[in-house]
Amino acid sequence: ASIVFNSPTGDFFFDDDNDVNVNSLWTISTDTIRLYNNNIPLVHSIAPDVWGDRHLTSFVSDGANSKLGIDGSFTSGTTGTDPMSGVTLGSAATGLIPLQGTMQEVVIYGSNQSANLSDIETNINAFYSIY
Repeated sequence: ASIVFNSPTGDFFFDDDNDVNVNSLWTISTDTIRLYNNNIPLVHSIAPDVWGDRHLTSFVSDGANSKLGIDGSFTSGTTGTDPMSGVTLGSAATGLIPLQGTMQEVVIYGSNQSANLSDIETNINAFYSIY
């Protein structure tokens, strides 16, 4: 998935439909975003002085080969492998933690797009001029 966003801390971009914080992407501080699957987080940081700007985050969540990026810079690692039962956009699954920021574009793929991730980000960034 790829998401263009401007967000304060504590914003959920998406969460699993049924289980809060089992499959989620959210900002956990003014310089950190977290991809989370079944108690296994993948965390990526950016400079806190640019946090209030618009950003592009992209990720691939497939267990051992997961990637999480902000503005073209990626980190890799392991996340869990719990499948999603559905997607809640703009809040936690319960709806109790609604998005305070904005999402301008959300692209979600049902299959692994690692091979195309650079092209996807280039295309999105060409439109929004984020970085």
